[in-house]
Amino acid sequence: MTESTRTISSPIGPLLLRANDTSLLGIDFVKETSRHHSKSAVLDLSQEQLDEYFARTRTIFSLPLEPVGTPFQMSVWVELSALGYGEVLTYSSLAARLHRPRSARAVANALGANPLPIVIPCHRILAADGIGGYGGGVDKKRVLLALEASSNNGH
Repeated sequence: MTESTRTISSPIGPLLLRANDTSLLGIDFVKETSRHHSKSAVLDLSQEQLDEYFARTRTIFSLPLEPVGTPFQMSVWVELSALGYGEVLTYSSLAARLHRPRSARAVANALGANPLPIVIPCHRILAADGIGGYGGGVDKKRVLLALEASSNNGH
């Protein structure tokens, strides 16, 4: 299958979208927006839904996804995807939901390996004593959390 890429602008900086013919494979935080713009129905749909998310008109993504990970990582990402828009949990409470209460560190590692940030909302998981980490940087995590919090308040 052919992999297509497209870099899009967002309020948290440029995002590189990667897709095959049928599914979104990854979203990467990049430093610059490239001029490369692959033609792809999956990329078109992904860009449209991300634009709607950032415009606060979409709270649920409906995209064909194909994340690649270990069985444990996949279980974390499935549970994470079940979180509601603007809902936050701690690493330990997500571990408890997976019936692995002592695996908060493993959960954090699985979140760090998430190939589809924003769509699989790892930004919604916080440390017990603060914001925790984020693959794109804590500043991006704060922006995403604020975006969802303000949307939940009817703004």
